Amino acid sequence: AVVARLGTGMTGLTDNMRSNFKVMQDLAQYTRQKPDDRLKGLLGFRQTIEASDEATAVLNQWGLNMASNISDLEGRQVAPPVLLTKDGKMPIDERKAAFDNITRKNFVISSATMGNDYSVIVTSRDQANAREFMETASKVGPACGINIGPSGNVVAINSDRAEDYINAIRNNAANSKIVVCLVPNDKKDRYDAIKKHCCIDQPIPSQVLQCKNLNPKKKMSVVTKVVMQMNAKMGGELWSVHIPMKKVMYVGIDTYHDSGSSRSVGGIVASMNDSCTRYYSKTTWQSSKQELISQLDVVMSEILKVYKTKNGDFPDRIIIFRDGVGDGQLLAVKEQELKNIKDAVQRASVDKKIELVFTVVTKRIQQRFFLKMGRGLNNPPPGTVVDSIITRDELFDFFLVPQGVTQGTVTPTHYNVLEFSTTLKPDHLQQIAYKMCFMYYNWTGAIRVPAPCQYAHKLAFLVGQSLHRDPSPDLADLLYYL
Repeated sequence: AVVARLGTGMTGLTDNMRSNFKVMQDLAQYTRQKPDDRLKGLLGFRQTIEASDEATAVLNQWGLNMASNISDLEGRQVAPPVLLTKDGKMPIDERKAAFDNITRKNFVISSATMGNDYSVIVTSRDQANAREFMETASKVGPACGINIGPSGNVVAINSDRAEDYINAIRNNAANSKIVVCLVPNDKKDRYDAIKKHCCIDQPIPSQVLQCKNLNPKKKMSVVTKVVMQMNAKMGGELWSVHIPMKKVMYVGIDTYHDSGSSRSVGGIVASMNDSCTRYYSKTTWQSSKQELISQLDVVMSEILKVYKTKNGDFPDRIIIFRDGVGDGQLLAVKEQELKNIKDAVQRASVDKKIELVFTVVTKRIQQRFFLKMGRGLNNPPPGTVVDSIITRDELFDFFLVPQGVTQGTVTPTHYNVLEFSTTLKPDHLQQIAYKMCFMYYNWTGAIRVPAPCQYAHKLAFLVGQSLHRDPSPDLADLLYYL
Protein backbone atom coordinates (compact mmCIF):
# COMPACT_ATOMS: atom_id res chain seq x y z
CA ALA A 1 0.00 0.00 0.00
CA VAL A 2 1.16 3.52 -0.74
CA VAL A 3 0.75 5.99 2.10
CA ALA A 4 -0.29 9.42 0.94
CA ARG A 5 2.29 12.11 1.75
CA LEU A 6 0.92 14.84 3.99
CA GLY A 7 2.21 18.39 3.80
CA THR A 8 1.63 21.46 5.90
CA GLY A 9 0.66 24.64 4.13
CA MET A 10 1.29 28.10 5.54
CA THR A 11 -1.74 30.09 6.56
CA GLY A 12 -2.23 33.79 7.13
CA LEU A 13 -0.45 36.69 5.42
CA THR A 14 3.29 37.12 5.05
CA ASP A 15 4.96 40.47 5.86
CA ASN A 16 5.50 41.02 2.13
CA MET A 17 1.77 40.58 1.48
CA ARG A 18 0.90 43.00 4.30
CA SER A 19 3.24 45.64 2.90
CA ASN A 20 1.69 45.30 -0.60
CA PHE A 21 -0.97 48.01 -0.80
CA LYS A 22 -2.73 46.45 -3.82
CA VAL A 23 -3.02 43.02 -2.16
CA MET A 24 -4.43 44.51 1.05
CA GLN A 25 -6.83 46.72 -0.92
CA ASP A 26 -8.20 43.72 -2.83
CA LEU A 27 -8.44 41.66 0.35
CA ALA A 28 -10.36 44.44 2.11
CA GLN A 29 -13.32 43.86 -0.23
CA TYR A 30 -13.89 40.56 1.56
CA THR A 31 -12.60 41.25 5.06
CA ARG A 32 -14.15 44.70 5.51
CA GLN A 33 -17.78 44.15 4.70
CA LYS A 34 -20.34 46.88 5.28
CA PRO A 35 -23.07 46.11 7.84
CA ASP A 36 -25.69 45.34 5.14
CA ASP A 37 -23.32 42.99 3.31
CA ARG A 38 -22.25 41.29 6.53
CA LEU A 39 -25.88 40.64 7.53
CA LYS A 40 -26.63 39.32 4.04
CA GLY A 41 -23.71 36.90 4.39
CA LEU A 42 -24.85 35.73 7.83
CA LEU A 43 -28.40 35.08 6.68
CA GLY A 44 -27.09 33.31 3.56
CA PHE A 45 -24.97 31.07 5.77
CA ARG A 46 -28.03 30.26 7.88
CA GLN A 47 -30.01 29.29 4.78
CA THR A 48 -27.15 27.04 3.62
CA ILE A 49 -27.15 25.26 7.00
CA GLU A 50 -30.95 24.87 6.95
CA ALA A 51 -30.82 23.38 3.45
CA SER A 52 -28.33 20.73 4.56
CA ASP A 53 -29.89 17.65 6.21
CA GLU A 54 -26.45 16.61 7.46
CA ALA A 55 -25.73 19.97 9.10
CA THR A 56 -29.22 20.09 10.65
CA ALA A 57 -28.75 16.59 12.06
CA VAL A 58 -25.47 17.62 13.72
CA LEU A 59 -27.12 20.69 15.27
CA ASN A 60 -30.05 18.60 16.53
CA GLN A 61 -27.62 16.11 18.03
CA TRP A 62 -26.17 18.91 20.15
CA GLY A 63 -29.55 20.43 20.92
CA LEU A 64 -28.73 23.60 18.99
CA ASN A 65 -30.71 25.71 16.58
CA MET A 66 -29.96 28.88 14.68
CA ALA A 67 -31.99 32.04 15.25
CA SER A 68 -34.03 33.22 12.29
CA ASN A 69 -32.55 36.71 12.47
CA ILE A 70 -30.09 38.84 14.42
CA SER A 71 -31.09 40.01 17.92
CA ASP A 72 -32.63 43.39 18.60
CA LEU A 73 -31.19 45.21 21.58
CA GLU A 74 -30.84 48.71 22.95
CA GLY A 75 -27.59 50.58 23.35
CA ARG A 76 -26.79 54.09 24.43
CA GLN A 77 -24.15 56.59 23.39
CA VAL A 78 -21.56 58.01 25.77
CA ALA A 79 -20.56 61.57 24.87
CA PRO A 80 -16.96 62.05 23.74
CA PRO A 81 -14.62 63.66 26.26
CA VAL A 82 -13.53 67.27 26.22
CA LEU A 83 -9.98 67.51 24.92
CA LEU A 84 -7.63 69.70 26.96
CA THR A 85 -4.80 71.51 25.18
CA LYS A 86 -2.39 74.36 25.91
CA ASP A 87 -5.04 76.97 25.10
CA GLY A 88 -7.90 75.26 26.94
CA LYS A 89 -10.70 73.03 25.70
CA MET A 90 -11.12 71.67 22.20
CA PRO A 91 -14.08 69.75 20.75
CA ILE A 92 -13.72 66.22 19.36
CA ASP A 93 -15.45 65.18 16.13
CA GLU A 94 -18.20 62.99 17.61
CA ARG A 95 -18.83 61.13 14.36
CA LYS A 96 -15.19 60.14 13.79
CA ALA A 97 -14.05 60.10 17.46
CA ALA A 98 -10.98 61.98 16.24
CA PHE A 99 -9.21 65.33 16.44
CA ASP A 100 -6.91 65.20 13.40
CA ASN A 101 -6.93 69.00 12.98
CA ILE A 102 -5.15 69.45 16.33
CA THR A 103 -1.75 69.48 14.62
CA ARG A 104 -2.65 72.72 12.84
CA LYS A 105 -2.69 74.53 16.19
CA ASN A 106 -0.26 75.36 18.97
CA PHE A 107 -1.78 72.68 21.20
CA VAL A 108 0.97 70.94 23.19
CA ILE A 109 0.38 71.20 26.96
CA SER A 110 4.09 71.05 27.81
CA SER A 111 7.12 70.71 25.57
CA ALA A 112 10.24 68.76 26.40
CA THR A 113 13.32 70.99 26.33
CA MET A 114 14.80 69.63 23.13
CA GLY A 115 16.03 72.72 21.27
CA ASN A 116 19.07 71.67 19.25
CA ASP A 117 20.18 69.09 21.85
CA TYR A 118 19.47 66.08 19.67
CA SER A 119 21.57 63.93 17.35
CA VAL A 120 20.58 62.71 13.89
CA ILE A 121 22.60 59.67 12.84
CA VAL A 122 22.58 58.90 9.15
CA THR A 123 24.75 57.22 6.49
CA SER A 124 26.99 59.54 4.45
CA ARG A 125 24.95 58.99 1.29
CA ASP A 126 21.71 60.00 3.06
CA GLN A 127 22.95 63.20 4.75
CA ALA A 128 20.52 65.29 2.71
CA ASN A 129 17.69 63.46 4.52
CA ALA A 130 19.09 64.59 7.88
CA ARG A 131 19.02 68.23 6.80
CA GLU A 132 15.50 67.72 5.40
CA PHE A 133 14.35 66.18 8.69
CA MET A 134 15.77 68.98 10.88
CA GLU A 135 14.46 71.75 8.64
CA THR A 136 10.95 70.23 8.58
CA ALA A 137 11.01 69.45 12.32
CA SER A 138 11.91 73.06 13.14
CA LYS A 139 8.84 74.21 11.16
CA VAL A 140 6.17 71.76 12.34
CA GLY A 141 7.42 71.37 15.93
CA PRO A 142 7.20 75.01 17.12
CA ALA A 143 3.90 75.39 15.22
CA CYS A 144 2.47 72.66 17.51
CA GLY A 145 4.21 74.11 20.59
CA ILE A 146 7.18 71.70 20.64
CA ASN A 147 10.61 73.18 21.30
CA ILE A 148 12.87 71.72 18.59
CA GLY A 149 15.44 73.62 16.58
CA PRO A 150 16.90 73.25 13.06
CA SER A 151 20.49 72.61 14.13
CA GLY A 152 20.71 69.22 15.77
CA ASN A 153 24.01 67.34 15.73
CA VAL A 154 24.27 65.43 12.43
CA VAL A 155 26.52 62.37 12.67
CA ALA A 156 27.43 60.80 9.32
CA ILE A 157 28.45 57.14 9.39
CA ASN A 158 30.15 55.04 6.71
CA SER A 159 27.66 52.16 6.45
CA ASP A 160 24.19 51.15 7.58
CA ARG A 161 25.48 48.38 9.86
CA ALA A 162 24.08 48.29 13.38
CA GLU A 163 27.59 48.65 14.89
CA ASP A 164 28.13 51.98 13.10
CA TYR A 165 24.87 53.40 14.46
CA ILE A 166 25.67 52.18 17.99
CA ASN A 167 29.22 53.62 17.92
CA ALA A 168 27.81 56.95 16.74
CA ILE A 169 25.26 56.95 19.57
CA ARG A 170 27.95 55.98 22.09
CA ASN A 171 30.23 58.82 21.00
CA ASN A 172 27.61 61.56 20.59
CA ALA A 173 24.74 60.91 23.00
CA ALA A 174 26.44 62.70 25.92
CA ASN A 175 25.37 66.08 24.51
CA SER A 176 21.98 64.87 23.25
CA LYS A 177 18.64 64.45 24.96
CA ILE A 178 17.32 62.13 22.24
CA VAL A 179 18.85 60.37 19.22
CA VAL A 180 17.20 60.05 15.80
CA CYS A 181 18.49 57.23 13.56
CA LEU A 182 17.65 57.63 9.87
CA VAL A 183 17.88 54.17 8.30
CA PRO A 184 17.67 53.06 4.65
CA ASN A 185 15.30 50.12 5.24
CA ASP A 186 13.43 48.19 7.93
CA LYS A 187 16.03 45.55 8.80
CA LYS A 188 14.92 44.07 12.10
CA ASP A 189 18.35 43.12 13.47
CA ARG A 190 19.58 46.71 13.11
CA TYR A 191 16.45 48.14 14.72
CA ASP A 192 16.73 45.65 17.59
CA ALA A 193 20.40 46.48 18.15
CA ILE A 194 19.73 50.24 18.23
CA LYS A 195 16.81 49.84 20.64
CA LYS A 196 18.75 47.42 22.87
CA HIS A 197 21.62 49.89 23.14
CA CYS A 198 19.37 52.93 23.80
CA CYS A 199 17.04 51.15 26.25
CA ILE A 200 19.59 49.10 28.22
CA ASP A 201 23.29 49.86 27.65
CA GLN A 202 23.11 53.64 27.30
CA PRO A 203 19.62 54.75 28.41
CA ILE A 204 18.39 57.55 26.16
CA PRO A 205 15.11 58.11 24.27
CA SER A 206 15.50 57.12 20.61
CA GLN A 207 13.64 57.41 17.34
CA VAL A 208 14.22 55.23 14.27
CA LEU A 209 12.89 56.53 10.95
CA GLN A 210 13.21 55.16 7.42
CA CYS A 211 14.59 57.67 4.91
CA LYS A 212 11.92 56.79 2.34
CA ASN A 213 9.28 58.36 4.63
CA LEU A 214 10.91 61.77 4.14
CA ASN A 215 9.75 62.00 0.52
CA PRO A 216 8.05 65.29 -0.45
CA LYS A 217 4.50 63.85 -0.38
CA LYS A 218 4.73 62.35 3.11
CA LYS A 219 7.34 64.60 4.71
CA MET A 220 5.21 67.14 6.59
CA SER A 221 2.73 64.68 8.11
CA VAL A 222 5.42 62.08 8.94
CA VAL A 223 7.77 64.55 10.62
CA THR A 224 4.88 66.10 12.57
CA LYS A 225 4.03 62.68 14.02
CA VAL A 226 7.70 61.90 14.69
CA VAL A 227 8.27 65.20 16.52
CA MET A 228 5.14 64.58 18.61
CA GLN A 229 6.50 61.12 19.44
CA MET A 230 9.89 62.56 20.37
CA ASN A 231 8.23 65.07 22.68
CA ALA A 232 6.19 62.32 24.37
CA LYS A 233 9.24 60.06 24.72
CA MET A 234 11.12 62.82 26.51
CA GLY A 235 8.36 63.50 29.02
CA GLY A 236 6.46 66.26 27.23
CA GLU A 237 2.65 66.32 27.50
CA LEU A 238 0.74 66.50 24.22
CA TRP A 239 -2.92 66.69 25.31
CA SER A 240 -5.28 65.46 28.00
CA VAL A 241 -9.02 64.84 28.47
CA HIS A 242 -11.31 66.25 31.13
CA ILE A 243 -11.74 63.72 33.97
CA PRO A 244 -13.34 65.28 37.07
CA MET A 245 -12.08 62.53 39.42
CA LYS A 246 -8.76 63.20 41.09
CA LYS A 247 -6.23 60.91 42.80
CA VAL A 248 -6.95 57.95 40.50
CA MET A 249 -4.18 55.69 39.22
CA TYR A 250 -4.97 54.06 35.87
CA VAL A 251 -3.00 50.88 35.16
CA GLY A 252 -2.60 48.96 31.90
CA ILE A 253 -1.32 45.36 31.83
CA ASP A 254 -0.47 43.24 28.80
CA THR A 255 1.70 40.23 27.96
CA TYR A 256 3.76 39.38 24.88
CA HIS A 257 5.58 36.17 23.98
CA ASP A 258 9.29 36.79 23.60
CA SER A 259 10.28 36.05 19.99
CA GLY A 260 13.75 34.95 21.08
CA SER A 261 12.86 32.38 23.75
CA SER A 262 10.02 30.44 25.36
CA ARG A 263 9.41 33.21 27.90
CA SER A 264 6.65 35.79 28.04
CA VAL A 265 7.11 39.40 29.06
CA GLY A 266 4.51 41.36 31.00
CA GLY A 267 4.25 45.11 30.55
CA ILE A 268 2.72 47.17 33.36
CA VAL A 269 2.17 50.91 32.87
CA ALA A 270 0.55 53.19 35.50
CA SER A 271 -0.51 56.85 35.35
CA MET A 272 1.27 59.13 37.82
CA ASN A 273 -0.81 62.31 37.68
CA ASP A 274 -4.44 63.42 37.53
CA SER A 275 -4.29 64.43 33.86
CA CYS A 276 -2.95 60.99 32.79
CA THR A 277 -0.07 62.54 30.89
CA ARG A 278 2.77 60.94 32.88
CA TYR A 279 3.39 57.23 33.41
CA TYR A 280 5.65 54.80 35.21
CA SER A 281 6.44 51.44 33.64
CA LYS A 282 7.76 48.06 34.70
CA THR A 283 8.35 44.70 33.01
CA THR A 284 8.21 41.19 34.40
CA TRP A 285 9.01 37.75 32.96
CA GLN A 286 7.08 34.48 32.92
CA SER A 287 8.25 31.10 31.70
CA SER A 288 6.76 28.78 29.08
CA LYS A 289 4.70 31.30 27.07
CA GLN A 290 2.53 31.92 30.10
CA GLU A 291 -0.12 34.64 29.80
CA LEU A 292 -0.59 35.19 33.54
CA ILE A 293 1.83 37.45 35.40
CA SER A 294 3.04 35.87 38.63
CA GLN A 295 4.87 38.80 40.28
CA LEU A 296 2.11 41.40 40.19
CA ASP A 297 2.13 41.86 43.97
CA VAL A 298 5.81 42.97 43.87
CA VAL A 299 5.27 45.18 40.80
CA MET A 300 2.11 46.79 42.20
CA SER A 301 3.85 47.49 45.53
CA GLU A 302 6.67 49.28 43.67
CA ILE A 303 4.27 51.27 41.49
CA LEU A 304 2.27 52.40 44.54
CA LYS A 305 5.47 53.56 46.28
CA VAL A 306 6.46 55.56 43.19
CA TYR A 307 2.98 57.10 43.00
CA LYS A 308 3.19 58.12 46.68
CA THR A 309 6.66 59.63 46.20
CA LYS A 310 5.43 61.72 43.26
CA ASN A 311 2.08 62.76 44.77
CA GLY A 312 2.65 62.71 48.54
CA ASP A 313 -0.03 60.05 49.11
CA PHE A 314 -1.41 56.82 47.69
CA PRO A 315 -4.24 57.09 45.14
CA ASP A 316 -7.85 57.03 46.32
CA ARG A 317 -8.76 54.65 43.51
CA ILE A 318 -6.93 52.23 41.23
CA ILE A 319 -8.57 51.34 37.91
CA ILE A 320 -6.82 48.47 36.11
CA PHE A 321 -7.33 47.47 32.47
CA ARG A 322 -5.91 44.01 31.73
CA ASP A 323 -5.38 43.13 28.07
CA GLY A 324 -4.01 39.95 26.52
CA VAL A 325 -6.11 37.23 28.15
CA GLY A 326 -9.08 35.30 26.73
CA ASP A 327 -12.45 34.47 28.25
CA GLY A 328 -11.23 31.01 29.24
CA GLN A 329 -8.65 32.55 31.55
CA LEU A 330 -10.93 34.90 33.50
CA LEU A 331 -11.11 32.63 36.55
CA ALA A 332 -7.33 32.11 36.59
CA VAL A 333 -6.76 35.87 36.31
CA LYS A 334 -9.13 36.45 39.20
CA GLU A 335 -7.54 33.80 41.40
CA GLN A 336 -3.92 34.72 40.68
CA GLU A 337 -3.35 38.22 39.29
CA LEU A 338 -6.26 39.97 40.98
CA LYS A 339 -5.46 38.27 44.30
CA ASN A 340 -1.82 39.41 44.10
CA ILE A 341 -2.85 42.97 43.31
CA LYS A 342 -5.35 43.03 46.19
CA ASP A 343 -2.63 41.79 48.56
CA ALA A 344 -0.29 44.60 47.43
CA VAL A 345 -3.03 47.24 47.75
CA GLN A 346 -3.99 45.96 51.18
CA ARG A 347 -0.37 46.14 52.39
CA ALA A 348 -0.02 49.68 51.08
CA SER A 349 -3.36 50.99 52.33
CA VAL A 350 -3.04 50.40 56.07
CA ASP A 351 -3.97 54.02 56.84
CA LYS A 352 -6.55 54.51 54.07
CA LYS A 353 -8.90 52.36 52.02
CA ILE A 354 -8.01 52.33 48.34
CA GLU A 355 -10.88 51.52 45.99
CA LEU A 356 -10.06 48.94 43.32
CA VAL A 357 -11.54 48.21 39.88
CA PHE A 358 -10.08 45.40 37.73
CA THR A 359 -11.31 44.95 34.17
CA VAL A 360 -10.25 42.47 31.49
CA VAL A 361 -10.31 44.10 28.04
CA THR A 362 -10.84 41.87 24.99
CA LYS A 363 -10.51 43.05 21.38
CA ARG A 364 -10.75 39.76 19.47
CA ILE A 365 -14.43 38.98 19.76
CA GLN A 366 -17.14 37.69 17.43
CA GLN A 367 -19.94 40.09 18.37
CA ARG A 368 -20.88 42.84 15.92
CA PHE A 369 -23.46 45.58 16.31
CA PHE A 370 -25.50 47.28 13.59
CA LEU A 371 -27.53 50.47 13.82
CA LYS A 372 -30.93 50.40 12.08
CA MET A 373 -31.23 53.31 9.65
CA GLY A 374 -34.56 53.16 7.84
CA ARG A 375 -34.50 49.92 5.84
CA GLY A 376 -30.73 49.59 5.94
CA LEU A 377 -28.02 49.11 8.53
CA ASN A 378 -25.12 51.29 9.55
CA ASN A 379 -22.28 51.16 12.05
CA PRO A 380 -23.21 52.38 15.54
CA PRO A 381 -21.57 55.72 16.39
CA PRO A 382 -18.42 55.93 18.56
CA GLY A 383 -19.22 55.84 22.26
CA THR A 384 -21.99 53.23 21.86
CA VAL A 385 -22.33 51.06 24.98
CA VAL A 386 -24.25 47.76 25.15
CA ASP A 387 -24.68 46.22 28.60
CA SER A 388 -27.85 44.10 28.37
CA ILE A 389 -29.33 41.01 26.64
CA ILE A 390 -26.03 39.70 25.22
CA THR A 391 -24.03 40.32 28.41
CA ARG A 392 -23.56 37.68 31.10
CA ASP A 393 -25.87 37.25 34.08
CA GLU A 394 -23.09 36.12 36.42
CA LEU A 395 -20.63 38.92 35.53
CA PHE A 396 -20.54 42.70 35.24
CA ASP A 397 -19.55 43.14 31.59
CA PHE A 398 -20.25 45.54 28.75
CA PHE A 399 -19.35 46.26 25.13
CA LEU A 400 -18.00 49.61 23.95
CA VAL A 401 -17.65 50.89 20.37
CA PRO A 402 -14.79 53.41 20.74
CA GLN A 403 -14.03 54.26 17.12
CA GLY A 404 -15.70 55.44 13.95
CA VAL A 405 -14.82 53.48 10.81
CA THR A 406 -15.15 54.45 7.16
CA GLN A 407 -14.75 50.91 5.81
CA GLY A 408 -16.39 47.66 6.85
CA THR A 409 -18.11 46.87 10.15
CA VAL A 410 -16.85 48.32 13.41
CA THR A 411 -15.61 45.84 16.04
CA PRO A 412 -16.64 46.58 19.64
CA THR A 413 -14.37 45.98 22.64
CA HIS A 414 -15.56 43.71 25.46
CA TYR A 415 -14.96 44.64 29.11
CA ASN A 416 -15.27 41.98 31.85
CA VAL A 417 -15.18 43.61 35.28
CA LEU A 418 -13.74 41.13 37.80
CA GLU A 419 -13.46 43.54 40.73
CA PHE A 420 -15.64 46.58 41.45
CA SER A 421 -14.85 47.58 45.04
CA THR A 422 -15.69 51.24 44.56
CA THR A 423 -18.29 53.93 45.10
CA LEU A 424 -18.33 54.52 41.33
CA LYS A 425 -21.35 53.49 39.31
CA PRO A 426 -21.12 51.23 36.23
CA ASP A 427 -21.89 54.27 34.04
CA HIS A 428 -18.81 56.02 35.43
CA LEU A 429 -16.53 53.13 34.48
CA GLN A 430 -17.98 53.04 30.95
CA GLN A 431 -17.35 56.78 30.55
CA ILE A 432 -13.79 56.46 31.92
CA ALA A 433 -13.02 53.55 29.57
CA TYR A 434 -14.17 55.63 26.59
CA LYS A 435 -12.26 58.74 27.70
CA MET A 436 -9.05 56.78 28.16
CA CYS A 437 -9.28 55.58 24.54
CA PHE A 438 -8.41 59.18 23.54
CA MET A 439 -5.22 59.40 25.63
CA TYR A 440 -2.84 57.42 23.42
CA TYR A 441 -0.17 59.81 22.12
CA ASN A 442 0.49 57.94 18.87
CA TRP A 443 -3.01 58.61 17.49
CA THR A 444 -5.09 61.79 17.25
CA GLY A 445 -8.37 60.08 18.05
CA ALA A 446 -9.83 57.11 19.89
CA ILE A 447 -8.09 53.73 19.80
CA ARG A 448 -9.73 50.34 20.51
CA VAL A 449 -8.55 50.03 24.12
CA PRO A 450 -7.87 52.47 26.98
CA ALA A 451 -4.47 54.16 26.52
CA PRO A 452 -2.73 52.46 29.52
CA CYS A 453 -3.52 49.10 27.83
CA GLN A 454 -1.92 50.17 24.58
CA TYR A 455 1.11 51.62 26.36
CA ALA A 456 1.52 48.29 28.19
CA HIS A 457 1.27 46.47 24.86
CA LYS A 458 3.89 48.73 23.25
CA LEU A 459 6.23 48.17 26.20
CA ALA A 460 5.80 44.38 26.23
CA PHE A 461 6.13 44.25 22.41
CA LEU A 462 9.37 46.26 22.41
CA VAL A 463 10.92 44.15 25.17
CA GLY A 464 9.70 40.82 23.73
CA GLN A 465 10.57 41.62 20.10
CA SER A 466 13.78 43.63 20.38
CA LEU A 467 15.31 43.84 23.87
CA HIS A 468 14.80 40.36 25.39
CA ARG A 469 15.89 41.86 28.72
CA ASP A 470 14.48 44.37 31.19
CA PRO A 471 14.97 47.98 30.05
CA SER A 472 16.97 50.39 32.19
CA PRO A 473 15.06 51.75 35.21
CA ASP A 474 16.40 55.21 34.24
CA LEU A 475 13.74 55.30 31.51
CA ALA A 476 10.81 54.08 33.67
CA ASP A 477 9.25 57.58 33.90
CA LEU A 478 9.24 58.09 30.13
CA LEU A 479 7.11 56.80 27.24
CA TYR A 480 10.30 55.64 25.47
CA TYR A 481 8.48 52.59 24.02
CA LEU A 482 6.07 54.62 21.87
